[in-house]
Formats: sequence, C-alpha cells, structure tokens
Amino acid sequence: MKWTRTTLFETAQECCRERFWWDIKGCLDESPKEIQFTFSVDIGGVSEPTNCQDADRMAHAMQDAANVGWHDVNTHAFVTSIGNVELSSATDGTFECGGSLAGQSYAGDYDPKASYPLDSSNVITMAFEVSAKSSTCSDDACFTTFYDQLVTNFKLFTGYGQFTTQIRLKASEQGVAALFIADADALTLVFGTMKTMEMVAAESSSGMWYPNWMVTDER
Repeated sequence: MKWTRTTLFETAQECCRERFWWDIKGCLDESPKEIQFTFSVDIGGVSEPTNCQDADRMAHAMQDAANVGWHDVNTHAFVTSIGNVELSSATDGTFECGGSLAGQSYAGDYDPKASYPLDSSNVITMAFEVSAKSSTCSDDACFTTFYDQLVTNFKLFTGYGQFTTQIRLKASEQGVAALFIADADALTLVFGTMKTMEMVAAESSSGMWYPNWMVTDER
C-alpha cells in the first residue's frame, strides 16, 4: 500500500505501532529524522532592541544571514535571544518577546522615523536554535558526521568574515538599520550538543507526522 497524506499520526512511534506492527523497529529506522542544536555568537556594533518590532526585524535579518552559512537547504537557524531579549515564534510568522521586553506589546515604543543608535564598541550575544533534516542518515554515526560538517561550514563562514558580510547585506536589503555596522566575532562561536529528533511533516497544518516512504506488502 502507499502512504497517503490523510493517514496522519502525532508521533512516529504511534504510526509504526498502528501501521507496521510487524516491524516497528524497521519502520522507525526508515522514518525521516532531523537533528537540532544551538549556537551563540557575539555581535559587535549592535545595541539591544528596545521594542519587540525592532527585535523581530533584527531576528529575521540575522536568520537569513546565518542560513547562508550552512551550505545546506534543509538546515535552518532560528534566533532565540538578542542580548537580554528572548524570542519565540508567533503563529503569524512574527516573534513574541520575553526577557527584558516581557509584557510589552509587539509595537511597543517603535518609531519608524527614529534613528537607531549605532555604537561600534557595543557587543551583544545572540543565540540560535538550528534544525537540520537529512534524507540519508539513519544512525548516530551518520548524524554526528552530518553535524560536524555543518559546524565546520559555519565556522569557516564566520571566520572568513562572510557572516558579517551577509548580516550587513540582509540588513541593507530589509532596511534593518540596527545591523548596518554589525560584526560577527568568530572567536566567540559556541555550539551546543546535537540531539536527534523525529521529523514533523512541515506540510501538515495539524502538526501531525506521516511517513514519506511506501510499503509493498501489508500483513
């Protein structure tokens, strides 16, 4: 039988128990997975945002810049904090702010006509969470090699100044004045521990999971 997109389950385990009860391990081994890890980096020439709208615009530009550095279209970085401002994704595609901006509305004191303070001596730490999908890895050794290659790519990307170039390019394209003189410090890159996750189907609006492979014989 072929899997269809109407056959949805909340977890891979539930799916395999229900549909491939005779080979649950084989089902789980063949199911698509992803890895997640974190990293942080100090960014010079940037002041901490004073309202959530500025933080949102900065985060989107930083994500776009960072994602150039993986050299992998299935790897995506998401900003989780800018200095003391904590960020989480909202359902409308924007960010919700916590930390030093907790309780503030999205617009806050945002003024599009105001000039953003630029100070080349100022440094803040930005933290990211990274999600990377693999269609070929099925064991820890493969995922570890995959992770190591991604980290190497990004260290070179930052070390050769390309991250700084991309930040300023995205800032210019998107009109994010707060990042116009941003400078990523390669020596401050810190990567967190990799963990392997079940891959949730992005195409499913319900957030449920379904296999992307076929079985020829159902017993």
